[in-house]
This record gives sequence, structure tokens and C-alpha cells, in this order.
Amino acid sequence: MSPWRGILAAARGSLILLGSVLLTTLLAVAFGAHAVNTLRSEQQQQKNRIADLQHNLQDKRQTQDFLLRHAEAFQRLAARGMLREPDRDHWIGQLLAAHRQLDLPPTLKYTLPPPRPAAADISTAASSPAGTAWLHELEFSLENIHEAELLTLIDRFGSSITEPFRIQHCRLSQARAEGLSAQCTLRFFSLLPRDAPQP
Repeated sequence: MSPWRGILAAARGSLILLGSVLLTTLLAVAFGAHAVNTLRSEQQQQKNRIADLQHNLQDKRQTQDFLLRHAEAFQRLAARGMLREPDRDHWIGQLLAAHRQLDLPPTLKYTLPPPRPAAADISTAASSPAGTAWLHELEFSLENIHEAELLTLIDRFGSSITEPFRIQHCRLSQARAEGLSAQCTLRFFSLLPRDAPQP
């Protein structure tokens, strides 16, 4: 019998053990690499989820900040009647009441034409996702009135309503001992939601 065959036969158990160790090592290395790749993938997914959560949280914070910044202004507009259909008859009633309370000459004449879109009077479109802005112009005239009386009338009228307005123009003419002729226009603004009936 060949001496090598005897040596191999004697070392057979050791060789089998060595092969088992090498196979186990190779399997451990392969499993470890797979485990590392899986762990890295899970870590990346977790980072992505955290990034998404941070982004959503940032969006919510920005939305909350926007609402908090504009809530007071919105409440002021709502309280002043700019976010609902205005009570135009109330304006006329309060103008007549102020005229009567101040005991002014019985020469008051007024007109309140239908409202029109504000975009027709300004260079930029007066419409937004919230709704459309409208103009209302209360026109009135008085004879035999003095400037101080006219200013008091407008001030008294303004304090009796909630809607803001501006004096679009006032023209005084025909100065006499009894007073002046006054023709004034008071301009109101309102913002109606898009789904509200248009005036």
C-alpha cells in the first residue's frame, strides 16, 4: 500500500473536520454579508421614513404658523362684515338716521347702484381662491350744508355700521349764506365666496 494512502487514511478525520470548519466559515461569511446588506437596507428605509415624518411635521408647522398669523386678520374682516353679503339696506337706514339725528336740512338725496366686480376698477384682478371682491358705492347729495356738518354726518354714519368704507370723493359747490351743495360717494368693499350667489 502506498505510504500516502496510509497518511491520508490516518488524516481522514482531521481533513473532514477541517472541511467542515471551512464550510461553516464560508457560510458564516456569506450569511454575515447578507445580514449586513439587510441591515443597511433597513437603516436606509428607516432614515427615509424619518425624513418623511420630518417633512410632514415641517409642513404642519408651516400651516399652523400661517393660520395663526392670519387668524386675527381673518377674524377682523369677518367682524367688519367683509366676508359676507353686505346689508346694503342697513347702510341707507343708518345714513337717514344720522341725517335725522343731526337735524340737517331736509335736502338729502341718495342712491345705491348695484355692486360691480372690483376688478373692473383696478389694474389687478380682484379675485382669489377665496372669492371675488365687489364694490358698492353709496352716493348722496345735500343742499344748504356746511363743511363741518358734512364731516359730522359721515363720521356719525361710519360709527353706526361695521363695514369699512372710504370717501371716494366729495364735491362741494354753490357756496351761499345758507351753506354749500355737497355730492359725495362712499365706497364699500366686500369679498363673497365663489360658491355664494353673486349680487
